[in-house]
Amino acid sequence: MEDLISLTRAALSSPTIESFETLAFQLLTVSIEASVQAVQYGREHLKTTPPPKPHIKETIGSYTLFRQLPNKHDPTSHNRAEHPY
Repeated sequence: MEDLISLTRAALSSPTIESFETLAFQLLTVSIEASVQAVQYGREHLKTTPPPKPHIKETIGSYTLFRQLPNKHDPTSHNRAEHPY
């Protein structure tokens, strides 16, 4: 991060094509590294996250409601608001 700050300052203090090319290349590198880390984190998270619970679909008039089934392995699951994914 320090490198990006110093490269940005250098590019703005002496605006040349080379300074902006260096800054752009460094930003692209950091962006790619962050994307790779996000994918790795996502893969690890998927390994440790249980699959989503099934839902009950109800239709009332023109409205469709989805209720989450209680988790039989977690007796407190009916007390918590949970994201469906």
